[in-house]
Amino acid sequence: MVAEVQARAAGRVVASSRSRADGTYRLELAGGTYTVVATTPNELPRCADRIVAVTEAHTTIADISCDTGIR
Repeated sequence: MVAEVQARAAGRVVASSRSRADGTYRLELAGGTYTVVATTPNELPRCADRIVAVTEAHTTIADISCDTGIR
């Protein structure tokens, strides 16, 4: 699944990236708290937003859970 991934702060997009086919993504962000949002062009999968705290000069891992609709 390829998704558009955005980091938002105070309601505005501060960074964005497209995920790789394996779902990994990378955003360069300053220290702070962000809402990370992943969207796809289709109705499914639907991905839950994540609140992520980033520490300056450190790698932060934020897994995003997506519902494929398959039960």
